[in-house]
Amino acid sequence: MKTRLLYILLVLLANGHTALAASSLLGVSRTHTRVSTQIYFTFDKLPVHSINLREKRLEISLDDTRPAQGLQFFAADTRIIKILPITNDDRTVISFFFRHKPHDVKTEKSKEGKLILDILIGDQSNLTNQVIAKQLKDITVLNEKPTVSTNPLSNSPYTGKWPLFYKNYESGISCTVPVKYTLPPFPIIALLPPLAAENSKLLPVEINELAANGLWLEMQPLLLDVLKSSNDPEVQKKISLTPAPIPLRNGSLAEADSKLSVLAKEYAEEPVGIYARFLLVLSRANHIEGYAASAELPDLEATIGQTSLLFPHLILSQIETALSAQQYKKAQQLLDRQDVIYPEIIQPIKDLRQADTFVGLKEPLKAYVAYQLLKTPSIINSYPDSLKGYCDTLYTHKKYRESGECYTRLIPITEEKETLGLLSFRKAMAELKIAEGVPTVESFSLIEDAFPGSEAAVRAALKKTDLKYLQDKDWAEEAAQAYRQLAEKAVLRPLVAEALVKEALVYKLHDRNDKALKLIMQFLRDFQTSELRQTAQALLLEILPGEINALIKDGKYPEALILAKENKEVFLKNWLDIKILADLAFSYRQIGLYNHAREMYLYIMSVVKIDQREQYYLPLLQTVNEQGDLKLVEHLSGRYLNTYPKGKDSAEVLRIRMNALIVEGQFAKAQELLPSPLPEGNTFQAIAAILAFHSDKYAETLAHLKNISEEDRSSDPELLFIYGESLFQTGDMVGSEKVFDDLKDKKFHTEQVLYRLAQIEIGKGNTEKGLKLLRTIVEKGEDPLWQRYAAKDLEYVESTDRLQRKLD
Repeated sequence: MKTRLLYILLVLLANGHTALAASSLLGVSRTHTRVSTQIYFTFDKLPVHSINLREKRLEISLDDTRPAQGLQFFAADTRIIKILPITNDDRTVISFFFRHKPHDVKTEKSKEGKLILDILIGDQSNLTNQVIAKQLKDITVLNEKPTVSTNPLSNSPYTGKWPLFYKNYESGISCTVPVKYTLPPFPIIALLPPLAAENSKLLPVEINELAANGLWLEMQPLLLDVLKSSNDPEVQKKISLTPAPIPLRNGSLAEADSKLSVLAKEYAEEPVGIYARFLLVLSRANHIEGYAASAELPDLEATIGQTSLLFPHLILSQIETALSAQQYKKAQQLLDRQDVIYPEIIQPIKDLRQADTFVGLKEPLKAYVAYQLLKTPSIINSYPDSLKGYCDTLYTHKKYRESGECYTRLIPITEEKETLGLLSFRKAMAELKIAEGVPTVESFSLIEDAFPGSEAAVRAALKKTDLKYLQDKDWAEEAAQAYRQLAEKAVLRPLVAEALVKEALVYKLHDRNDKALKLIMQFLRDFQTSELRQTAQALLLEILPGEINALIKDGKYPEALILAKENKEVFLKNWLDIKILADLAFSYRQIGLYNHAREMYLYIMSVVKIDQREQYYLPLLQTVNEQGDLKLVEHLSGRYLNTYPKGKDSAEVLRIRMNALIVEGQFAKAQELLPSPLPEGNTFQAIAAILAFHSDKYAETLAHLKNISEEDRSSDPELLFIYGESLFQTGDMVGSEKVFDDLKDKKFHTEQVLYRLAQIEIGKGNTEKGLKLLRTIVEKGEDPLWQRYAAKDLEYVESTDRLQRKLD
């Protein structure tokens, strides 16, 4: 019993493969284009599959799939030379052998559930792109997905809210306040080895009191008395070093240089001379570029030595000269040194310089934190350069009230007029930010008047124009002119750029897109590295599609194409919707540049997803059909109908395909494609009539034509002709005569129409009238075939007539 059950089970397993297979392969077809082949697989259920391309052999493995009974593969051809299907254990492997090694294979699934292999033939990987690039001078995009992160429309903060550009945009302001160098504490001899702490006792108490109050000039006579009262040479050296820096503290740099130079030379190898040399470098740093001092100070490190009390002052001076020379990375390296112990008197200054360095390194958050953590915040007010850094940091962090107060403290201690103007502008901007939506132009007018011809004046004029335009949109034309004048007046390119973009934006906001586009295109040509380039590109991207579409709508196709080529960057970077390329392809088609239109449509279809591709087939087919490339029409229409058998354009695509076959004289092939039953409407009735006519089925032709209204038949010379000819062939001479009589002046098959009318007239006994028509064909006709027929009939009728007269 067990043996019998086992036998039955084995039989069931052996014969149950087809039943157990999860998917059936129902059909395999293929289409070709010039550069690719598409193979379509139809299943009752899509299986798991894999692709393996090895040299000239392409294998597709279909898991748990068996071919349907009676499945037929397409025939091998010059491209696919062999097809080898193998099925084992519910797994089907189909091998396609190509004459040339395929370059690439893509797998797609259609919404109808078909599996499609799109195979790029040979080494033509970028043929379509290359053709487009050559024809359109690189107008089209690369074969890559759009990168949202690089699209100016996505990145610009002003997209869709352009008036904010006038309110919020500020170009960077670059101005410096000279670095104030920190001098060693008075008296410097307190840092002088070997008896540093004792050296201060060499000076009377009165001198230290005068120093504490900054009365440097008053202490000089006292110092002279101390110097004269001592006979000790060592004491005299130390005392002579004490007054030497006093001119430096008073700003008498030439006098300081003179005195310090003498000491540095006289005691070059002694501590007094070395300290004098250090002070001399600082003196020179105050009236020459910081670069020189920044280069000299490191040489003193070894001479002064790390154990010296002057050493941390030397490093601090190096930090400050690096800041003066804008060598911010060097300043940070000095601040990070672990071999320097800063005394309590200069530790706050070192912390301040750390915050200043963060400002120079453009690390505003770190700078803000560093300024806030200062243990002695008031020290900022002692250093104008640090105060400016602090003001700018507050402004960057939108602490407008605090920054305005900060600039108020900074402005009175700023001497350089250009810098003073810019600081005044920044102060006015801070006050504007806290004006709670009540902007005024007076402060900017004052700056413009106080600093004529300066950068601050131009900035103030720009902002004044912004405010006036935002307050009164009817002032648009005057605003645009003002921006134009400022662009011509400004010296700094960032300000020129700002004025030009604002001028263009005025026109854009007031529906003068043609003028705005012209200005933006000019800006993008002239400003390749401006920080406003992205904003200008975003503005361009908002305007350009509408302008191109407007030109196309007005039938100005060449102008639309020229405009697109002038802005090829946006296509190269795939920043615009791919549909605009379709609009350009349409423009090419309208002016008869069919190759350009065709290649652009092919390119679009190569980069969009399969579910977006359908919409481009019909215009592509219409293009190649108008071009007369009937073979490509057949290939593309076949591909569409295989991919989208229920597509929205299926009927029109089939019509184009059948018409192409009819034009080529492939009537039998067209007949095979004729749907049954015929769809409603005239289109396929007309095609069926034409096919029946060319098969000499005149009664069937008439049956189809009678389903078309007389008005529609009469408007189409071809249908009118086959209608008349079919009536003639079926013996309806009256109806045929009426049709041909209507057709004779339409210049369609004129000779044949006249020939039929001649036959009808002769048949009715109107021989002379018939002969006249035949003579017209012979003498004026252009079709040699019907001229020969007419000549023979004319000769026959005239001979018969002559013979009849003789007999009579």
